[in-house]
Amino acid sequence: DGPRASSSTLPAGTTMEPFTIAAAQSMAATTEPTTTATLPATTTVTATTVLPAVISTRPASAERSMQISAARNALDLKALEFSPVYRCLLEQKFFDHFSTDCTQSCPTNSAVSHGQCVRAETADPRAQVETTWQLGIECGGPCWEDGTMNSTLHGARLSIAGHLDIPFQEVEVTLGLAASTSRRLAATHTAYMTAKVSSNRISEVQSNTLLVSFAQDAASMSSLLGLRVLTVTSGTPPARPSSPVDMGQGSDPYVPAYADVERAAGPRGRAAPVTSPVGLLPTGAIVGVAAGVAVLAAAVGVLLWRRQRQRRAAAGARQPKAAGGRTAGADATAPAEKEDV
Repeated sequence: DGPRASSSTLPAGTTMEPFTIAAAQSMAATTEPTTTATLPATTTVTATTVLPAVISTRPASAERSMQISAARNALDLKALEFSPVYRCLLEQKFFDHFSTDCTQSCPTNSAVSHGQCVRAETADPRAQVETTWQLGIECGGPCWEDGTMNSTLHGARLSIAGHLDIPFQEVEVTLGLAASTSRRLAATHTAYMTAKVSSNRISEVQSNTLLVSFAQDAASMSSLLGLRVLTVTSGTPPARPSSPVDMGQGSDPYVPAYADVERAAGPRGRAAPVTSPVGLLPTGAIVGVAAGVAVLAAAVGVLLWRRQRQRRAAAGARQPKAAGGRTAGADATAPAEKEDV
């Protein structure tokens, strides 16, 4: 018992100290290789392997992310939701420009192009027709931004094509401002909207006659463009408009979405090949953009399908509403009645 008492008091502490130090040294000797091997390895990998890899791949990843983000922004749900052509293709039907409704088959003497019932092609050369409207608009600061105008210009393509009974792929729309000569900011501006038609389905005379009867009042133009339009007259665009925005088949960001549902609609909906601006992108970005577009197009399809089911359920025994008009907005004012030409 004496030695035990002696070892449990100060001498025991004194005796344990060398053991503790030795044990610590032994533990340090045991763990030191791991510590020294781990730290240099971590430092070396981070400095020579990991960091250079991140730096070398970051530009490509950032570019791909920007391309996918641009595709997402372009696929505005509102623009596609209020597109009668897109809605009919989702139902695997044709959009009939003559009745402005979805149909299982196109009328006699009409033709199918991109899932649309339109005028049949003729043996005549393609007519190149251009019409410009001068608009007095009220806006503060920048009158529009490229991103927000995508939906507007796409809706204008749909409306003008529907008025002429031709595929919207044969219509191009340009919107620009007249350059201001005053240094003071003004609330009113002069804008020009130009519609260009390239088609062999309709003659130049017919095109001009129908375009003259298209949306000649300020209310219709306001609804079509989403701007406060005060006046509408025919005009000639300036040589160098300010803040011009243009949309044709080669620059319409909604083309991939239509191409996707056209494939689902079957061969009848693809009477003509689709020209996609994705082909103009760098090779490294095509895969990323295609993936983003496919996912978003699928999401749009599911969303619109669910909304359509909800609307049908709410409608009950009531007569369903006729298919939407010729503009991309829900509250759009219908353009002037077409005249057979």
